[in-house]
Amino acid sequence: MSNNYDFQTLKALIGDEAENKDNYYRDPERILTIHSDIANGKKDRISIQLAKWIRQKKFGVDVRESIARFIEWISVLTNRITEESEQMAINNKEMRTEINDFTKDFNDRYNQQISGNTSLSEVIDARTDNNGEIHSTLKERLDMIENKTVNSFGQSMFDDVLGGIRPNFDKPISSMTSRLEKLQNNVNIGQITDSHYTTRDSYWGADRLAMYSITHILNMGAVSEYLDFSVATGDNTDPYFNPQDIEKGKKYNRDFATVFHTALKCPTAILKGNHDDNSVIMEGKTGMGLEYIIKDDEFAVLYQQDGSNGEIRDGNSNYFYFDVKGIRIIGLDSFDTLEIEDENGSVKHPRLNHSAFSPRQVTWLYREALQTDLPVLIFTHCPLKGTFGGGTGISANHDAVRVLIESFKSGRSGFLSTSEEGYELELEYTFNQPHDVIACVYGHRHTDHIENINGINHIISRNSFSASGPTTDSNHISYF
Repeated sequence: MSNNYDFQTLKALIGDEAENKDNYYRDPERILTIHSDIANGKKDRISIQLAKWIRQKKFGVDVRESIARFIEWISVLTNRITEESEQMAINNKEMRTEINDFTKDFNDRYNQQISGNTSLSEVIDARTDNNGEIHSTLKERLDMIENKTVNSFGQSMFDDVLGGIRPNFDKPISSMTSRLEKLQNNVNIGQITDSHYTTRDSYWGADRLAMYSITHILNMGAVSEYLDFSVATGDNTDPYFNPQDIEKGKKYNRDFATVFHTALKCPTAILKGNHDDNSVIMEGKTGMGLEYIIKDDEFAVLYQQDGSNGEIRDGNSNYFYFDVKGIRIIGLDSFDTLEIEDENGSVKHPRLNHSAFSPRQVTWLYREALQTDLPVLIFTHCPLKGTFGGGTGISANHDAVRVLIESFKSGRSGFLSTSEEGYELELEYTFNQPHDVIACVYGHRHTDHIENINGINHIISRNSFSASGPTTDSNHISYF
């Protein structure tokens, strides 16, 4: 079959290279050095990957595809720079307009001041506050007024959370502050779990005051300047609303997250539990689909799973890790269930009684979170199967997570293969040396307990800072 290529035209366009008879390729020296600008410059991960493919791909079709993608990526970056430059030009134009307006306004006000014949003593008087204190400059006094306004507004927001910190916590907070002040060289981690924040007091009993559980975050906030990191480990809320009120459930989670992220002065992260997504309402019912629960992509927004506190996530996953003071804190999502419906149109695995670690999360745990020489401290809501008992539904990949953690500690290698439908996993793993596992810390069971299993401490924390659950009438209100 003949082709339609015009060789002479091609040669005219690209020169002697078109003949491909070695008279164009005449530089035999290997490329053994690299320009310092390239070696020391900042390269993005996509460029690194594409360059690696170009160098290493075995087949020409893959090399050509890698080059093509590289060209497309350069186009993306170029267009991005162009868009940012255009936006910068717009911003600069707006800024110049603002400066010109400000200058004109200043000149107008200056001229008015001069024409009004305001005396120098009037300016001096303006530096004196109502208490008679004279500030060195007028700016100093204005800054003081602004700071007082901001602080007053912040305290007002603080008090808006159901009246703020309750008086019966003043003494415990003072005691905790004294203890933490002496431990500032330690790694101090705050945990709040199983708050079950809700205004439906009838769910926990009228005397349980579950609506006040959110104020326990303020207790933690009062000592948070001495904390290095704080994590909420699930069952943060207890929506349990009628299907048409799912937006209230979202609001409860948003309110909890807003208070948690703003009241604390340390980095924070929130894990979800089995009550947070409103799947409680599905218990014993059929035909209730995904529209009745809060989904993962919604939790990503509600809980601010964007890495803004310095935590490393898998995209905007609920699970994460965070390094601080020589340890790695790992947060795992024990309700990383499939969001699918069964043949009856019901959510197939409601989080209320189905716990799962997705294959993607388990792979991330091995390939990312556990690739460290730091000691690790692991948090999740539901205790791993075989520690403190599981739920009534599936416990997908619990055993796989336990094997990885125990292998990380002992320095073992092996192969994981699981078969739970929808959560199938095959993963080869290698840990070349033993590592320190400080503990695995859970919530869920509403009790305090510690158990050492295969050399690892598994700790359940009793609804920390909460106002709900099987505690005494006095403790469920005052438990710090």
